[in-house]
Amino acid sequence: ISLPTNILKSEMKKNHDFALAFLDVMAKYRNRQDNEIEHRVIQNAPQRIGCFLLRLEKEEKDGIVRIHLPYDKTLVAARLGMQPETFSRALSKLKKETGIHVQGAYIEMDSIDPLATYSCIACSSEFPCSDLGKTGCSS
Repeated sequence: ISLPTNILKSEMKKNHDFALAFLDVMAKYRNRQDNEIEHRVIQNAPQRIGCFLLRLEKEEKDGIVRIHLPYDKTLVAARLGMQPETFSRALSKLKKETGIHVQGAYIEMDSIDPLATYSCIACSSEFPCSDLGKTGCSS
């Protein structure tokens, strides 16, 4: 959506609730960007994949967890700032480190705890992710 600046400024002057909501959305967007930069600098590739998977799960669960990758793995790799080959190697390492099982577009694990522990160790917060309105690693 594209809005002319003069219309946006006018609406913000007239409608303070709109202005506050606009600032809230912009602050959350900036926080997500900051977290993304943090992850690319601090986390290794397997940790970034783990964090991505945790954001798909969104909450702590006891027992078996099954996550569906909503995009092709090459798109996920690009989103996480890595080449598809790097993504495949990192996913293999993540399997060894956390015990996840990969079956096509599905990731299954006995518990989310090992993935959260491994992925969030380099993050400035904890699982579940803060960009979901909770405390935790995010990008």
